[in-house]
Amino acid sequence: MTNRNLKILLPDSYKYHISKLYEGYHSGYPMVRADIDLLISAIQKVSSGLANRNITAVEITWTLEDMNHVLTRLSEWEIAKTLEGNRDAKVFIDALKQYFSDLQLALDEQEQ
Repeated sequence: MTNRNLKILLPDSYKYHISKLYEGYHSGYPMVRADIDLLISAIQKVSSGLANRNITAVEITWTLEDMNHVLTRLSEWEIAKTLEGNRDAKVFIDALKQYFSDLQLALDEQEQ
């Protein structure tokens, strides 16, 4: 299988879901659980897609591991009902947003 079309592994809606995480932080958006779950699913899909293509780029692997860590922590805060107003959660959301940008760039590089 070729490396072509790696970006299709990354959903176009990820920016929307990250914006909903910010809403969860700022105002306790009640549907934030669904957005966390969708982002977790997206990361799993990217990981599986890369494995199916036998791509083992270290920077992509590390980025995916960091993204999983962030989403796990956000999930824990959401379950504990401590996401809203949690400054650490906001920092993690900021990092997740950057990780998605980094991942997109890394996938672009793999396609070349």
